Amino acid sequence: MKIKILATFIICFVSINVYSVNKEDSIPIYKIMHKELEIILDSFINNEKQYNYFCDSAVFFLNVMDLKGEILQLSSGYKKTRDTINVYYADSNTGIILYKNYYFILSGRSRVSDKILMKTNKYYTVKTNNSVNDVGEEIDVYYPTYWFMNIVNNNLTIVNKYKRSKEE
Repeated sequence: MKIKILATFIICFVSINVYSVNKEDSIPIYKIMHKELEIILDSFINNEKQYNYFCDSAVFFLNVMDLKGEILQLSSGYKKTRDTINVYYADSNTGIILYKNYYFILSGRSRVSDKILMKTNKYYTVKTNNSVNDVGEEIDVYYPTYWFMNIVNNNLTIVNKYKRSKEE
């Protein structure tokens, strides 16, 4: 009887540790629910091809800007390999979208609306880092492009595009 209790305790302990390590070193993968987001991402990727940081495995950022999770900021990223994606201060709102051959790190003030993205039960292993200075190769004049989107009448619409000039 003591061996059964000890074995049960060890199995529970190991399961909890494995779960903790997995959650600490990985972020959930989200799938696109709003087809207009795919069109916007394709357009954004085509726009970013003009910058030096752009490569076949570029990492971009998608930030949730409002509490309803319906206003999003899409911004330029950095050059990384699949094995070295950094995530800073990962929390319950952090995730990743794997779109075509590109990566979009999801973060923000609140959880993204399920109308736009849906969290899957799959996870992506990342390198967690608390230092912004270790992002890898910097991009042209720090994040040259920002696009803002919002759901308006159930349509995902670009409401503003910002491109940093070379002088800034």
